[in-house]
Amino acid sequence: MSKKCSRCGVVLLIDTEVDRKYSGGGASFIGAGAGNRAAGYMAQKQRDMDAAGVTCAVCGKNFCSKCMLTYGSRHPASGGLACLECGGRMTNFRG
Repeated sequence: MSKKCSRCGVVLLIDTEVDRKYSGGGASFIGAGAGNRAAGYMAQKQRDMDAAGVTCAVCGKNFCSKCMLTYGSRHPASGGLACLECGGRMTNFRG
C-alpha cells in the first residue's frame, strides 16, 4: 500500500527512484508537438520531485518535499527541516 503525505495526502515517492527516473540529460523531443511533450515531461518531473518523501525519526510521520519546503522550519540540532507534526529530525523516506 502506498504511503501518503500526512499534510496534503499526495502519494509519496522514494527520492532515489525519482533521481533514477530522471537521470541523465533528460528526454529528447523532436518533431511535431515536441514542445508540448517537453512541457509535459518537465511538469511530471516537478510533480515527482515534489512528491519525494521524508520521514520523521521521532514520530514516524511522512511528508512530501513540497509541504516540507512550503511549511517547514529549521530543526535546531540537525540544521535541516523539522517535522511538521512534532518538530523532530527528518530522515530519508524508504516507502
